[in-house]
Amino acid sequence: MNYILEELEKIGDPQERRREAVRLLEIFDHPQRGEVPEGWYHPAGWDAVGIAGVQKETDLFYQTLESYLLPDLPAHFVRLRDAYVRRRDAVRRLAALSPEERRELPGIELPPFAGEAAYRLARQAQGAPFDLEQLVIDPKPWGKGGFAEVYRASSAEGEFALKLFYGEDKISYFQQNMGWRSKVMRIVDNVRAHDDVFSQEPFTKVRFAPDAGWYLMDFFDGRNVSEMLDGDDPALAGRDTQGRLLFAYASMLSALHARGMVFNDNNWGSVLLGDGVRICDFDLARDVDGVDGLFADVHTPESTCREKMLSLPYTYTADLEGFAHMVDHLVNGEPIVQSFDGYYAYKRAAAEGKRRYTRGRRIPKRLRGLVRSLLSDPRDESLTAEDFVEAVRLDF
Repeated sequence: MNYILEELEKIGDPQERRREAVRLLEIFDHPQRGEVPEGWYHPAGWDAVGIAGVQKETDLFYQTLESYLLPDLPAHFVRLRDAYVRRRDAVRRLAALSPEERRELPGIELPPFAGEAAYRLARQAQGAPFDLEQLVIDPKPWGKGGFAEVYRASSAEGEFALKLFYGEDKISYFQQNMGWRSKVMRIVDNVRAHDDVFSQEPFTKVRFAPDAGWYLMDFFDGRNVSEMLDGDDPALAGRDTQGRLLFAYASMLSALHARGMVFNDNNWGSVLLGDGVRICDFDLARDVDGVDGLFADVHTPESTCREKMLSLPYTYTADLEGFAHMVDHLVNGEPIVQSFDGYYAYKRAAAEGKRRYTRGRRIPKRLRGLVRSLLSDPRDESLTAEDFVEAVRLDF
């Protein structure tokens, strides 16, 4: 949306600007390019005030574009504008109601973010391993994060997880101004570039990653380990379970490092536990030399590392430091860093080289030595992921 107007504002000649407006409208009226707003804003994720604010900006988009296209408005534009107005007004009315009132309205339900996902996917089926028009998508999100929502889907080919990155109606103005769509496409490009890696266990295997803001994975019926930790789930207290989780994650890091890659944002929210263990949120894993510049600052405070906190070049040891926090969190049931104040105190200690691993933390002997060497200053830079694999094998 912002990109279209910015490009048109660069053109002084009215006729040339009109031609460019028509061209851009054709290009960006596309299900995953996210530049032509459709008008759906789900009240579950936006309150009435937030919806009113984004609608005001979207109204201005259509008004400005109309002024560039007058006096002869293309039918394409009129169709998009009128559809937007209908949806905008419906959303405005529904957003003013309470969730209870909305549920009581028969036959009136806003689509979630993936409301038209099956139709959109079918339009981009080129190269798909099966007919995407036959893909049935459960409209209730199976999971969500800072960048995307995951939906459960099925077809004659089996069950899948559809990861659908947020459009501009689901992100902040700040993210829009930071080139959101280009970042999304770089993430998907990263998945495509490493499909030989991400199509193997323990990852939830990637089945199809088109040149668009989504991709399909195998569905794995498991529980998010981060949510289990937050809920003090007793299932995580067993040594067998802890050993399975740690061995799977350490082995994954070892395989990535052997390929010249790092996981980049180590955290238990990326892990599912069921009949097996799967790594489900892996698309920021990339070549070690390619981390900086794209989500280089993205990290989970509970399992951060010196490089993330201090904006330093990311390394294999930085990857292991994040995992060391995960080991400690799993075994002790709570993280070392537990609050914003704790995080900033930990960051100051890292900047000053004064971190010391707390003696009161309980971890099996061999793993404890590795964790202490990574979470204390000076940090041992010689450790490898294979050291963790071997320590887990011996300790559990």
